Amino acid sequence: MGGVGIIIITLKGETLKYGVQLTFLPTNNEAEYKGVLTRLKVGKALGIKNLLLHSDSKLVVGQINGEFETKDNRMQKYLRLTKLLTQEFDQVEFTQIPRSQNMGADELLKWSLSEARPTSTDLKIEVQKCPSIEEVPTFAIQSKSS
Repeated sequence: MGGVGIIIITLKGETLKYGVQLTFLPTNNEAEYKGVLTRLKVGKALGIKNLLLHSDSKLVVGQINGEFETKDNRMQKYLRLTKLLTQEFDQVEFTQIPRSQNMGADELLKWSLSEARPTSTDLKIEVQKCPSIEEVPTFAIQSKSS
């Protein structure tokens, strides 16, 4: 089991905290991509048009920015999904930051995986049972009235 902790700071200065529990066994790079994908999905849900996304993964940011080649088939799928989601925004910029500047997200990850997390926290938790590249698409079904 693994997880992801993300922090979103809006232009109004609001801080949104999300934790994602991954109940499958992700690789480090899968977890990093899940963090990117979660931020993109939350940004879209909030109606954000321009997004500056920080990650401490030099490899994942380098793959997204085209600086590194993506050889692994699974990582190619994550990269395609990331590129698809970035099309929902006017502008998305990906930057790599030192791990020391990502301590808040790491702390959220620990809280999201902990059974003993405080009940007063404003942390929102999501549980994901399979990798993002294996999610089954869902469709809205409408019944015809006769």
